[in-house]
Parts: sequence; C-alpha cells; structure tokens
Amino acid sequence: MLNAVVLAGSGDDDKLPNKPLLKIRNKPMILYVTDALKATGIVDKIVIVGNAKNLAPLFNGDDICHVINGGKNMMDNLVLGVKYLGDSERVLVLTSDIPMITPEAIVDFVEKARAIGGDFCYPIVKKEVNKQKFPGAKRTYARLREGTFTGGNIIYMNPRIIDNLMDKAQQVIENRKRPIKLVKMLGWSFTMKFLLGRLTIPKVEERVSNMLGIDARAIISDYPEIGNDVDKLSDVEMAENYIKSA
Repeated sequence: MLNAVVLAGSGDDDKLPNKPLLKIRNKPMILYVTDALKATGIVDKIVIVGNAKNLAPLFNGDDICHVINGGKNMMDNLVLGVKYLGDSERVLVLTSDIPMITPEAIVDFVEKARAIGGDFCYPIVKKEVNKQKFPGAKRTYARLREGTFTGGNIIYMNPRIIDNLMDKAQQVIENRKRPIKLVKMLGWSFTMKFLLGRLTIPKVEERVSNMLGIDARAIISDYPEIGNDVDKLSDVEMAENYIKSA
C-alpha cells in the first residue's frame, strides 16, 4: 500500500480563490482527487495539507483522509505532509486542482514509477495525446528530441530526499510553467540544446539527478488527465464538460 499527500493550499496570486473548495458540477474539486485516490485500491492513507478549518468538514468520519494546516507555500506544505506520514518507503504527491484525474491514471503512473525506480518520478504527456483528449486545453509544452511534452501534477517520491529538494524546489515550483527558465537552471549548454530541440529525456534526468543528488526519472503517461489542472474560468468549463461526458 501507498500513502499520499494532497497539496490543497491557496495562494494570493490564484486566479480562482480557495481552489480546493471550488465546485465542479456541484462537487468540491478536491473530492475528485481524494475519491480517485481511494478508488485505486493502492492508497492506505491520504494527508490533505491546506486550510484545515475550511477543508476538515469535507472529511468528517473519513478514516483514510487526514487534514492538517499548511504553511506559507507549496514546498512548506509538501514537507508538512511528508513529515505527518512519518516513515514511508515512497509517497504519492498530488495537487488538489486536477478534478479530471482517474484511478486508472494514478495506478498506471505508480506502476511505471515502481518499475523504473528512482527517488523522484514525474509524469510527462505528449502534446498530441493531450490535444486528442483535451483539444481546447491551454498547456505549457517543452520540445525535446523524443517529442513535445507537458508535465503532470503528481509525483512519486522517496520522502528521504526532502532535504535535497529544499534549495531548488521553490524555484522550480515558481517557474513550473516557464520551461525556458527551468532549463536555464540546468546550465547554458542545456538551454541551447533545449532551444534547438536536441535535449533528450535521459540527459535531463541525469542533469537533474546530479544537481539535486537524487535519482530523478521522467515517466511518459498516456493519461492527460494527470496534468490538466484548473487555474482559470476556462479550465472550470473544460472540467465540467469533461466530467459530464465521462
């Protein structure tokens, strides 16, 4: 079994205030995420990190979900969630704004991550796969030699690497939708290769691993639901239309 952390904080710069409680087809968005986790059959405990006063009433009597107060930013919430879970071999981390996520997408990602190994596994989805399922979605893409990809909103990680992540993680989070700034963190030669479309997935994995002192791996997912988050009103409409037809 596996434990999970759901990052449910709300920032001042969010275009949609108090996102975890935003209703998608009359259901708070965060419940789509926790319900999908529970439906996988592989998750033992879920810790939800955010405004406990607002979130706790949603989970009264729920033995699987535990709500705790968050910190100042997403990285603080990750640390708080991982520490709350205590000693775990691996932890699944998700954001609370991916209401289209499915149990199948989660299980597929976890199985691939377990098979490939690594301390930090992150999903990427090919542009054509995302466009086929969500033609109207506006996503940030990065062009690599293997194709053009967008990132996901889920991580499979070894909780013991938290200290290694602290220095760079907040910078990565702040630039997560600016691929060129992320690549610049890897060095000038990587930036040039990225701009020319010559950067490969193994080279990115190697550079990130060396920079952070961990074993970082990218997982190609065929489930675009894993990365389509709800950040603005047009995303709400897309999510409602998708869930209605699902």
